[in-house]
Amino acid sequence: MEQNRLFLDRIFRQIENLETYPVIRSKLHAGQLSLHAWVYEIETGQIVAYDADNRKFVPLSSDPFPVPDPLACLQAR
Repeated sequence: MEQNRLFLDRIFRQIENLETYPVIRSKLHAGQLSLHAWVYEIETGQIVAYDADNRKFVPLSSDPFPVPDPLACLQAR
């Protein structure tokens, strides 16, 4: 369980790191770019996406993407 928590924490840290790049930051603030936390689960072949509203990863489906802000979980801490 600890390994899973560390893995998920690393995903959000990578998004934070991407946001430090000026070109990415400017596109985010202009609404021209969105960052999403997706994970490919090798065991199942499934892609899961972070759902900030429910604070968990959910299977990616054909429905509109549910996450406007993948870092919401870090801000809620």
